[in-house]
Amino acid sequence: GILPSGDFYRIYQAQCSGQPAVDVASLDGGQRWCIGDDGALTCFRRAREASSAACAAERVAASDDDLDRVNAYQ
Repeated sequence: GILPSGDFYRIYQAQCSGQPAVDVASLDGGQRWCIGDDGALTCFRRAREASSAACAAERVAASDDDLDRVNAYQ
């Protein structure tokens, strides 16, 4: 894709252990790897760091959803 600034980006999927895959964006020709975090981008220098952060964020979101379901059931 193309950002409003004219820069290009690519979206990749990282496979998390025991979870659905998460999206990671490559910017600046692979020099920055970013994840969406509550409407803002958090960027890293390495794809592995971005993937780990995205998987951790997905685990937190999944556990929050589980907690909401448990509370609604009670």
